Amino acid sequence: AAEGEEEVLLTDPYQFFLIDLRTDMGKVLIRPETIGDKIFEVLIEQEVDFDIHPEFSRKYYLYTDSENQPRVRRKMNREFLDVIYRYDDLVIQIVKNFMMVKRLQRINREDCEELAEFIFSVPRTLEKDKG
Repeated sequence: AAEGEEEVLLTDPYQFFLIDLRTDMGKVLIRPETIGDKIFEVLIEQEVDFDIHPEFSRKYYLYTDSENQPRVRRKMNREFLDVIYRYDDLVIQIVKNFMMVKRLQRINREDCEELAEFIFSVPRTLEKDKG
């Protein structure tokens, strides 16, 4: 910066969190559902919907391959889906026992505290079903 001018440091306020689920979930993608997803689902059924939580299924798009769908349906119980449902903008990728979470919007301190609660509550919901 020139003399007398302030230097501004720009940072990216998007945060990623990595969670050990302590159980193998295979490969899963969860993100807010779009109109395009709803249209595409009519043509090719690839999304996992949950009868136990239809609200979650309307709000979020959950994809996993067909071989992994029974495991996902068995392990993702109502309590697990409820924890995710509370948020409007989570993008979640799961590979085996690791879950990476980010929000689509910029986050502030309160959001970080909220996400910390999320991080600690998610593995507890899955501990009920280790199978």
